[in-house]
Amino acid sequence: MIWLTWRQLRGSAAMLATVLVILAVVLARTGPDLATRYSAGIAACAQDDTCDRFYNRFFDTYDMPFMAVSLVVLLLPVLVGLFWGAPLITRELAAGTHLLVWNQSITRGRWLAVKLGLVGLIAMAAVCLCGFMVSWWSDPLDKSAAESLALMAPLVFGARGIAPMGYAAFAFVLGVTVGMLVRRTVPAMALTLAVFAAIQFAMPLTVRAHLMPPVTGTFELSKANVENLGISQEGAGLRGFA
Repeated sequence: MIWLTWRQLRGSAAMLATVLVILAVVLARTGPDLATRYSAGIAACAQDDTCDRFYNRFFDTYDMPFMAVSLVVLLLPVLVGLFWGAPLITRELAAGTHLLVWNQSITRGRWLAVKLGLVGLIAMAAVCLCGFMVSWWSDPLDKSAAESLALMAPLVFGARGIAPMGYAAFAFVLGVTVGMLVRRTVPAMALTLAVFAAIQFAMPLTVRAHLMPPVTGTFELSKANVENLGISQEGAGLRGFA
């Protein structure tokens, strides 16, 4: 059963492996230079206390690659749900091949467990590996972005830590569930995409803010931190700091 499931999956797995290899090569070639530039910039700005400006310049220089690699991590769970989850059971039901398997001393529970377990674990492992590679590459940019709170952006927050692996597991289960209910591959893929996209928008807007209690802090406004916030000193409420 494992061998049969792998034969059905090997084409998609090969394509995903190719994407990961290409991404790994690109990140491995550019990551060390990125870390070196960050270390050199920190060493230089520490001498004249201009690290705030260095953080902004450094992040702005790599803003587009930073968002691009984060977007790759966010797209992989979607692809897993669309092309691995939704067709996994649907195509078996449509072609009737599940009946052949059930007549070969394979119970329905074992058939379902092997397909979900093998495909789901491979999908989660691939997305987790992609997340780790991107996190390693973007570590200097994450440190720079922390000064401007860019790490709290939904695109970035969902591409770090265990969030990508969780999204991959959810997208896979969602695709399988929708496929079993709809029993038609293309409509199941479309519905999976719609539901997953809706949840991706709903999470940062309605759920994520309530996952942890808010932390309250008191800070003194001064000329330096007002400039870092991007607020003009000519603002009506801040003229006293000019």
